[in-house]
Amino acid sequence: MIKVVALDIYGTVLATADPDNELPPRLGIEEFVKKCKERGVKVVTASDASLDVLKIDLVDSGVKLEWFDEFFQLDETPKDFSKIIGHYDILPRELFVVGDRWKKDIEGAAKIGAYSLKVNEYYDARDDFDFSKIDLEQVDKRG
Repeated sequence: MIKVVALDIYGTVLATADPDNELPPRLGIEEFVKKCKERGVKVVTASDASLDVLKIDLVDSGVKLEWFDEFFQLDETPKDFSKIIGHYDILPRELFVVGDRWKKDIEGAAKIGAYSLKVNEYYDARDDFDFSKIDLEQVDKRG
């Protein structure tokens, strides 16, 4: 059963190369976070960016910081998700990672045995990925 969802932020939740935060957060993110909370699933960030800048960009884009249980800065390539697993004392299969970079996000999740979803990089208004379409029950069934 998934207990923690780790979201890459830039390119996954917020548009890449959008310094003025003109684009909204990715479609369905608020509904996805709400579904996670209803199931008791923690939602955390897993970004390689400065957490101070990341928090400012999230707020400027309309994302509430309260949506996240914790903010993790993971600078490695691939990202070291064992920090999140250790923090929450969960098994790797209880972590679900969503990211837009194969090398940084998905390889890091696979390396430790966590579930993952690679999404296309969010960089303009034509993006059609919808977070609300993620079915955590389906992810749980893969285990």
